[in-house]
Amino acid sequence: MPTSPRPSSADDLVSTGNKQELRLPGLLAGATAVVALFAMLALALHAVTPHIAAHGPNYNVWLAPFAVVTLVLAHRSLSVPALRAEARVDPKTGLFNARHFATTLRQELDRAVRFGRPMSVIMADLDLLRDINNTYGHLAGDAILAGVADVFRRELRDYDVAARFGGEEFSLILPATSMEGARLVADLICTSVYQLGIPNRGAPLERVTVSIGGATCSLSQVESHETLLEAADLALYEAKRMGKNQAVLRELG
Repeated sequence: MPTSPRPSSADDLVSTGNKQELRLPGLLAGATAVVALFAMLALALHAVTPHIAAHGPNYNVWLAPFAVVTLVLAHRSLSVPALRAEARVDPKTGLFNARHFATTLRQELDRAVRFGRPMSVIMADLDLLRDINNTYGHLAGDAILAGVADVFRRELRDYDVAARFGGEEFSLILPATSMEGARLVADLICTSVYQLGIPNRGAPLERVTVSIGGATCSLSQVESHETLLEAADLALYEAKRMGKNQAVLRELG
C-alpha cells in the first residue's frame, strides 16, 4: 500500500504495546493455557508416582498440598495473560474491542501532542449489513465482519490500531498520519472491501461496501479524544448521506 505520507517504520515511534498481534479470539490463548496445565500435571504425576510406589502407605501425604499449590500458581501464571488478552479482543473479529480502543485513543492523542505529530482516526461502517442479517441470518453477517477485519489486518501497519466499535462499525487509529495519508488508507479500505465481492442485493452496488469518516489533528491541537472521535463520526454520517461506499475526511487544528 502507499506509504509516502505515512511512515512505514515504527522505529521513531514510542511503542504503545498495541501492535495488532491479536488476530484470534482469546479463547485460543485460554486453550493453550489449559493444555500447558495438563502437561505440567502429567509431569508432576510422573515425578511423584515412583515415590508413592516406593514408600507405599508411608508416603508423606503432606507433600500433596504443596504439589497442588504449585499447580495452581502455574495455572494462574498461564491463564492471567490469556484472560487479559481476551478482555481486549472482540470475539467475532479478533480485532481489539471498543474499550481497548478508547483507552488507546487517549494514549495516542497524548503522544501526538507531546511529540507534535499528526494523528488520524477513522470510523468505518458497513453499508446495509442489516439486509444480509435479515435475509441470510446473523451467522452470514458475522462471517462478513470477520472478512472485513482481515482487510484491516492486511492493509494497516503493525502499529495502527483496528477495533470493532460495535455492531457493523469499526474504528482505526493511525499514529503519525496526516490527512493525506488517512485518505489513502480510507480509499484503499473502501476498494478492498468492495473487491471482496460479497453479494448484497439490497445495496446500490449489490455488493457489501463500507462508508468511512475520518478526522486528523495535524497540529495536535484538539481538546480531547472525544472531539477527534466526534469529528470522525460526523464525517462518517456525511459519507453515508452522499451515497455510501466512499470516504469523507476532516482536519482539525
